[in-house]
Amino acid sequence: MDKAEFTERVSVCGNALKRYAYYRLPTKADAEDIFQETLLTAYLQRNMLKNANGFKPWILRIAANKCNDFYRKYMKRQESPIESDAVLENALSQSRYGLTVAHTVRETLAQLNQNIC
Repeated sequence: MDKAEFTERVSVCGNALKRYAYYRLPTKADAEDIFQETLLTAYLQRNMLKNANGFKPWILRIAANKCNDFYRKYMKRQESPIESDAVLENALSQSRYGLTVAHTVRETLAQLNQNIC
């Protein structure tokens, strides 16, 4: 696939590719970064595509892999070492109802246990 054909095919499915990145990623800036990375990777590997009719699924698969890579890197940054119990007691914990103070949750559960018994 030459440069002109690649450019033509990207112009046809570029909007779908952008929508996919915006859907999968938390911010517009992240989506635009992944969009650019996808285009660069696809351009560099354009000769590996055997059937030009399968361009759209091929480039969307590259975008999906880039999104997965993004979340793998993101999760590594989010990991933190286990700290002492005193620090953990005052830590905020994430629940489906938002951020809560961990010791308040424990106190409430203890009261519920007392009322049940």
